[in-house]
Amino acid sequence: MEDIQSVKLCFFDLPPEIINIIYNNFKKIKDLKTLLNIRQVCREWWKIDFDLNYYDDNNVEILYKFILKPTVFKKVLNSGFVTKKIVFEPYGVYKSIEHNTNRKIKKIIVNNPPYEISMYEKKFNTLIIRKVNLLTGENIFKTQVGKCISVYNPFIDDPDYIFPNHNNNIPEIHNQDVGCLIS
Repeated sequence: MEDIQSVKLCFFDLPPEIINIIYNNFKKIKDLKTLLNIRQVCREWWKIDFDLNYYDDNNVEILYKFILKPTVFKKVLNSGFVTKKIVFEPYGVYKSIEHNTNRKIKKIIVNNPPYEISMYEKKFNTLIIRKVNLLTGENIFKTQVGKCISVYNPFIDDPDYIFPNHNNNIPEIHNQDVGCLIS
């Protein structure tokens, strides 16, 4: 007889009733930290999609929603605008975009493994570019006045930032600073 400690138990080996109870309890969790910790416990749990509402201090009005999927993390306003998005791709590639309160692009991070990370950040009228090569240790830091951050946007054709225009059925790009002179 095998020792119980040497047997690996998969989440999906549990009876369906118990799996259903666990899933239903996951959906009741309201804090992001707990959800992120749960996703670290089991590979199968990472595949569960979570939507988490973040409320104001009085716990009355939803300020925004976190959407967690296996390859995407999004922070979405009540209006449906995605203020932050991180996409994880195969082989350690990820890209991230963050918007400020005026819905203008604030920061873009692109990781090109195994060694290259690029960050583009807009502060007032200045574009700050940081590039790091982890293999060579090269660290590039540039500032450019009056330059547009949208030329570095990896999400330019992303469906999260294109909304249908109900007046004439033509898709409308939702404030991506496209063609901006100074954002």
